Amino acid sequence: MDTFPEMSSSLTSDERFDTYAAAREKLSDRLEAYQPQNNNDDTVHFLRRVFRSLPVKGMAQLANDAESCDHDNKLRKLVKRLDRALLRPMMATGGRTPGMSPLPCLDVEGSLEDLRDRNFQSATGLPQAQVREACLRRDNHRCVVTGFWDSRYHGRPRGAYTSRLKAAHIIPLGLGNLRADGRRRHAQFWTCLYRYFPTIHNLFHYGDEDVNRLDNIIMLDSVLHEEFGHFNFVLEETDVSDRYRVKVFSLAHFYIMPHLPEFVTITSHDPQCPAPNKYLLAVHAAIGKMLHATGRGELVAKIMKHLDDSGGHSLARDGSSDVEELLSVTCLSSLAIDSSDCESAHEEKQPGHVGSWLPGAQCSTFRRYS
Repeated sequence: MDTFPEMSSSLTSDERFDTYAAAREKLSDRLEAYQPQNNNDDTVHFLRRVFRSLPVKGMAQLANDAESCDHDNKLRKLVKRLDRALLRPMMATGGRTPGMSPLPCLDVEGSLEDLRDRNFQSATGLPQAQVREACLRRDNHRCVVTGFWDSRYHGRPRGAYTSRLKAAHIIPLGLGNLRADGRRRHAQFWTCLYRYFPTIHNLFHYGDEDVNRLDNIIMLDSVLHEEFGHFNFVLEETDVSDRYRVKVFSLAHFYIMPHLPEFVTITSHDPQCPAPNKYLLAVHAAIGKMLHATGRGELVAKIMKHLDDSGGHSLARDGSSDVEELLSVTCLSSLAIDSSDCESAHEEKQPGHVGSWLPGAQCSTFRRYS
């Protein structure tokens, strides 16, 4: 069982166990009564895997939601809502940096219509370049996972490994991009996120802070920035304060594996800047587990690859395209642009050449200076 007791700190250990046990029994009873539509119906498998990855209070909420589905069709709709409103938005917008747009002031208790129809006010603080510089100072100008130094930092030790570092948002920045065509979709995401991760509902959309806040960002090597955004690896909190386990699911850039430690310590090296928020990292880790355990991550990856390979012309001439599946991803990813486009204005372009010390890394930006 994967739980995040720190995210339910208002409960004692006994209360957490009792809440978990009651929720598990309630969900199991409902799933045992479910009648699959066909052999491809993964409703039961999906809900069980999602349940295991949630914090205790989220487990209780999911069990209540499942129990309230008095017809099997409603249970399938619950699966679709979790898939389309929570999992796909996180993956489709991860690893990308959208243009800065206003964020809404959301009320977690409000209805979807209330969320959608609010007056949208800007909650963006510092410009992106200043946010990046602040995070570099906080993370000591190093990738928080590999320890590689920022290639532009002149104070790095002689002979140290360097890389072009990027600001990786834990909750994707694209999900704060509330353009008119994305308001309903993003309101659905935030409502769903707060519903199953209630402890973080005070972190966003209150006052002048938003997803572009310092504690929602970690500095990563440019390759890991992409892998983190695609949930190919996550950072799991351990029993040791500020210590995280690097949990790898699959990596597109296999050559980075030798440089990934089993554990990392993530703190702030600048007293003026908050450390990355452990609750947000726990959400990212939970979503990553859900994506891989349910198979939805592989599905979204295939759709996104199809879109990239087709150059945006995604409909097959023979009519075999699943339009609904394509739209579930394209409407999200269209709100983001490649992070290199956004950062090119304030980053020096680095040559792609690397030495023979990193086999197979022709596309990497790692460099070692002597």
